Amino acid sequence: MRDREFLNIQFLPSLTLVFAFGFFVLVNFVIIASFLSPPKAESKPNKIKYLQIPIWGFHDLIDLNNKQNKPPYRREFDSDYSKQDLEKFLEYLLENNYWFLSTNDFYEYFLVNSKIIPAEYADKKPIILTFDDGYRGIKNNLLPLLENLEKKYKQKVKVVLFVNPGLMSTVDDDILYLSCADLKEGYEKGFYDIQSHGLSHLKLTELDVEKLSFELSKAKLLLRNCINDKKIASHLAYPNGAYNDKVEEYTQKYYLSAYIYDNKLASCAPKDKRRYQIHRYQAFRGVSPLKLIETTQKAFEIIN
Repeated sequence: MRDREFLNIQFLPSLTLVFAFGFFVLVNFVIIASFLSPPKAESKPNKIKYLQIPIWGFHDLIDLNNKQNKPPYRREFDSDYSKQDLEKFLEYLLENNYWFLSTNDFYEYFLVNSKIIPAEYADKKPIILTFDDGYRGIKNNLLPLLENLEKKYKQKVKVVLFVNPGLMSTVDDDILYLSCADLKEGYEKGFYDIQSHGLSHLKLTELDVEKLSFELSKAKLLLRNCINDKKIASHLAYPNGAYNDKVEEYTQKYYLSAYIYDNKLASCAPKDKRRYQIHRYQAFRGVSPLKLIETTQKAFEIIN
């Protein structure tokens, strides 16, 4: 027994040497491998292919084939646009390689460059389609149109709804507004990007600081109560297009960006990324689909 114990004790230094040598080889292998392996790819900001992006602003959508959408059943507004004309414009976009951005897409890929543009969109032409105020014509006329186009082209058209949650489910004489359930339907089907248009469509430039904060913050709260998603109500379109330095200052407390109407192309140039004055064109009754197409094409004539 003592002889066996003596052999074990004698053998321990040899084992120690073996383990030490093995550890030394392993460490050196790791060091050498780290020098030989390729460096990790660093995330780089997007190279902006286009200097300008077209953003179109619509309001209510009417069906010219539905008498309920015409006088005397419904008043006419210059801001109305027909379902028939919009369909022609959307079909052009679907047939000509356009990418329908959400507000968060535009913010992340083009304004702050916090994400790399996916390969599937790298060669597409970006565009944003917005609809202000949250009229019921969005559910009755726009949503069925988007569903039919998806079946035909196997591609989804994403649209941005700038909504006044204080007007949801209300009726203004012959004008109806979307309900929370209406918003959820289009959102869950993947067609709607739902953003804020202020609480009740008041001119923000005419409000004192307390009322201004309430209009901005309450709108955000109600929209997110309707749909539990942090991307909801992250961006604002100024109601009535009215803004000034004070409005812009308070908007920054609640929103990542804000949109205006000035009939200009939205800039992606590095020195002109004004997050709280994002340009939009306004589409109204007198603007033909051809005019929409021609104006949209101008954005892609200058390539960076």
